[in-house]
Order: sequence, then C-alpha cells, then structure tokens
Amino acid sequence: MSEAQHIGDAVRRLRRIEGLSQADLAERSGVSEPTISDLEAGKREHPRPSTLRKLARGLGVEVADFFPEEPALPKAAAPSPDNPVGRRAPVNISAASGDASGSRAGILAGLDEHFDAIVAPLRAADLGEDEAAELVSQEVRRRVGAR
Repeated sequence: MSEAQHIGDAVRRLRRIEGLSQADLAERSGVSEPTISDLEAGKREHPRPSTLRKLARGLGVEVADFFPEEPALPKAAAPSPDNPVGRRAPVNISAASGDASGSRAGILAGLDEHFDAIVAPLRAADLGEDEAAELVSQEVRRRVGAR
C-alpha cells in the first residue's frame, strides 16, 4: 500500500469514527471537500503538511495518526533471500559509535552516524524542521515511555 493510500484510508477511517461526512470534515478543517475526496481515494501522492495538520485538527488527532506505525522499509532493507522479512536489526546507537557506556556524548555520536536514515522519511514527507523535530520527539517519548 502506498503512503498516499495509507493516509487516505486513515483519514476515511478517522472521519467515519467521528461520524462525519466529507462535507462536515471540510467545514471543520478548512480543507476543501474535493481535496478530502482525492486524499481518501489515494489520488494525492504528496499531500501538503499544512493540509494534514488541518485535517488532524478537524479530526482531533495527531498528524502521525495518518501514517503507518511501522514505516515502509527503505529499499536497502527490502526482503531478500538472506533476510526474508526485510527488517533491519535494531541498532544501539551508542554501541554503534564504539561507546557502549551509554554516555550522552556516545549516544550523540551514534545518532550522528544514523541521522540521515532517521530523517530521510521526514524530509521525503516535506515536513519543516520544527514539524520533523516534534514528530521525532513525540515518537521517542512514546517509545521510551512504553518500556
């Protein structure tokens, strides 16, 4: 399923949960009804971040709720005979940088090594710097709090 289809399915599902028609959501969010229709049909390959923010506000959710919990695998991690599932092993970023102590400096050095892989999907989604930082921050808080 493409990202556009996933976003459209999520908007439709959340809209129906709220008991809203496309016209109701358009009125609530300030996004035109044709845009909502195209988005739900998967016709909008790259919806604008501002559109997603408006829809999220209109639905009372976070923009992150429009995206799959498990992001699409990068091409480098596609399934192969050696890795049929196509998943990468989790990386301990402080150990990856040679500092297994978990010190702040070691963690930041490891983060530098993996930064591009972390932010590439956010850049591809055309998120601004503040939006990207907030999404990463929310996800870190969610995952750290879940342990």
